[in-house]
Amino acid sequence: MSIIYARIDSRGSDNRGSKYLHEIYKNLGNVEVMDTIVTARYLRDNLSFIDRHNIGIWGWSYGGYVTLMSLALDYADPVFHCGIAVAPVTNWMYMGWPHDNAKAYNRSDLLNKVSLFKDERLLLALGTAD
Repeated sequence: MSIIYARIDSRGSDNRGSKYLHEIYKNLGNVEVMDTIVTARYLRDNLSFIDRHNIGIWGWSYGGYVTLMSLALDYADPVFHCGIAVAPVTNWMYMGWPHDNAKAYNRSDLLNKVSLFKDERLLLALGTAD
């Protein structure tokens, strides 16, 4: 079995300057998730050695959150066929007051997207203290 591993440094990642880092400020689960989906789709469509029917995504903690959001929002032309999320964040409290930033809180809350996880393409791993 051959495995290809790609690490995607989406907007919000460090070591690229403050503008790049702060693109997710008060806007979690948006641009960094789209960067992940778009990059994976680009790799799938442009690299012939990638098996387009066996692409997965995984992450731990914030990466688990991005994994879940990517699976939830990747529906138009699905690139991810499975995912593993370990100890993901499911909703946030670091984007200012909810009443001042309600749209971003609602959009980023995975609990609002539970109905999008109907199939068997997800392994969710949590501990008793998560």
